[in-house]
Amino acid sequence: MGRGRTTTGMVTACLIASTMKFGEQQNDKVAEDDLATEIYDPMDGPSEEEVYLAGEYKTILQLVGILSHGKVAKRMTDRAIDLMQDVQNLRKAIYDYKLKAEACEKGSAKGRQLVNITVNYLYRYGTLIVFANYLIEMREKQGLGVTFPEWLHEHREITKLLERRSLD
Repeated sequence: MGRGRTTTGMVTACLIASTMKFGEQQNDKVAEDDLATEIYDPMDGPSEEEVYLAGEYKTILQLVGILSHGKVAKRMTDRAIDLMQDVQNLRKAIYDYKLKAEACEKGSAKGRQLVNITVNYLYRYGTLIVFANYLIEMREKQGLGVTFPEWLHEHREITKLLERRSLD
């Protein structure tokens, strides 16, 4: 496996463990803890780098908006990504590849390849957030639900949003 796939597996395992081990109070605590660390310059606001390193791409923010537990799911996913960053930090990888793609000559083969890698990583990040949301919903139903692929099939608006091939 590559670093990206290994990290994805590790983040997925972390999400499952943290969702099943802790209750809603733990998820709320994660959300509160993360809010406390979001300190930006009040005059200028966050820099573009800070926004992207926080995973705040347009597609991700729209995704968070349509999920039943979007904000908590994103915070849980970000926390899991941060815990596994010794292998690779997915948000940082997205941003780094975005910068590399933008530095390439417009329309070049290398530029298209880098954009493709970036978009694939962004899709993976979004899917992890969606999976965290699914786990929260299943915990609320006490595991009496459907499989993730079945659940995702029932939520076509999510798959439509994830399928966008944009770096916004």
